[in-house]
Formats: sequence, C-alpha cells, structure tokens
Amino acid sequence: MLKFSALLPRAFRQLPDNDELREKLVLSLWKQAVGEPLAQRTKPFRLFKSTLIVSVPSLMWKRELHHLEAEILKSLHQATGRRIVFALEFRVDPQFDAETPPAQPQGVSTLREPVALPLETIQDTELRQSLAAAVSSYLNRLK
Repeated sequence: MLKFSALLPRAFRQLPDNDELREKLVLSLWKQAVGEPLAQRTKPFRLFKSTLIVSVPSLMWKRELHHLEAEILKSLHQATGRRIVFALEFRVDPQFDAETPPAQPQGVSTLREPVALPLETIQDTELRQSLAAAVSSYLNRLK
C-alpha cells in the first residue's frame, strides 16, 4: 500500500504549474523530507520563489540547520519528485517555543542501529539529540 505522501508528487505533475500548488506540495512534504524529530522543531511557512522559509526556535538551531541545508534540499527534491526548492532560509521565531511545546526526540534510543556521529560540538542537548535521531533514522532507512 502506498502512502498518501508518495502519491502527492505524481498528482502534482498532473496539475498546471502554479506557485501556490508548488508551495502547498513542499509544505505538506516537509515532515517526510526532514523526519519527525526535525519536523517537530521546525515550521516551514512560505515558499518565496525557490527559497523555502522555515521557522526555528533559536539561533543555535538556525546555525546547525544551515550546515544541513544541502541534505535537507536533497531530501526535499526526493520527496517532491522535482527540484522546487533551491535554497532554505531559517528564521528564528521567538514565539516558536510558546506555540509548540518541546518534544522529546523520538527514535534516539529505539533505533535498531544508532549511528555514531561527531555531534559532540553541538552545545544544545536537545538539538544534538534531534539531529542524531534524524540522521540515524534516515541512514537506517537507506539500509
């Protein structure tokens, strides 16, 4: 059985090319592209031309996600089935934590094979755990 998110790119190709539809497709596939842990701590809110603007809870998240931009873009291209987003702009939203309660990263201890990553330089514990969970989940999916 196919997931609904897998059908979206196919359905999208059947529709006329339109900025609003491209934005809706990218926003709806964000969680699939970045994984649950990062999706809980980020909020894509606008596609401006070919740049996706994403809210993050802190400057530290912004810096770390900036380093993952190429991987996130690659995942978005795979999820959407085409190159819609060519850049990401991370914006710190001071209200982010007030709107979204902090979530415990899922999968860090439940993964079959946690992947060792050089993340010890990341000072924010929650961010470090979320990134480890997301990358481990992604790499384990590829196996």
